[in-house]
Amino acid sequence: AGSTFEKANYPVGMVNGGGACICPSQNLLDAFEYSNGTVFDPSKLKNTDNPYEERDPRLNMIIAINGSTLGKNIDGSARQVQSYMGGADGIGVKYGATTTGYYLRKLLVENFDLSKSESRAKSWVLMRYAEVLLNYAEAVNESIGPDAKVIGTTNLTLSAREAINLVRDRVGMPPIQSGLDKENMRINIQRERQVEMAFEDQRFFDVRRWMIAPTTESKTMHGIEISRATDGTKTWREFDVRTHVWRPAMYFFPIPYNETVKSEGLIQNPYYN
Repeated sequence: AGSTFEKANYPVGMVNGGGACICPSQNLLDAFEYSNGTVFDPSKLKNTDNPYEERDPRLNMIIAINGSTLGKNIDGSARQVQSYMGGADGIGVKYGATTTGYYLRKLLVENFDLSKSESRAKSWVLMRYAEVLLNYAEAVNESIGPDAKVIGTTNLTLSAREAINLVRDRVGMPPIQSGLDKENMRINIQRERQVEMAFEDQRFFDVRRWMIAPTTESKTMHGIEISRATDGTKTWREFDVRTHVWRPAMYFFPIPYNETVKSEGLIQNPYYN
């Protein structure tokens, strides 16, 4: 219960609120497909194109973009996020403002008035059915491919593709096409996990488990600057926030020294000797 998490993450323009402790990056937004299932390609956008139009509905469920409704005004009306440059929630407008142009929406109670001492019970889910389906899809795909439904003498209820499509169907996303090979299906499963389970403490471990972290983590994190003209016209400009550097040791945790000396045969993890 309480509103501590909301106060830490609501937009800074709210009375008594806002901290942007979690700032979604443009890199994450780029992982959300178009609503027709086409992979989003930011390189094809002009700065006058709206990058949020006709996108996977989960984008707006997970991330608060400029114009999203989140929280309440002190008069009780719904409040719109003003993350354009110079807006009440814009980059650099005050201490605690977003550094990327985005605010977190997922996991928040969405209609708090932080000027009041509101409180509401929260449920922190340890495992969702969507994760069960995605775990299943990944395991089956790696074992027998996207569309097969027989392992040995065992008949499966769902193929890997059917399992991932159950996750997509509930938000109105089109099914993954049939006829993909294992490698291309793996790419789709990895992208689906990235967007479906964003901010659920999965991505950190997923990229290490898949051994793709040098590609996904050693890169520059981007944000978005939204400029609004006096006539209301908006332009979007992507900018660099900071660059992350991946090192091989980040694949492992070190084994505490006191544990390594308990057994003569226990070897320290690589890169920690």
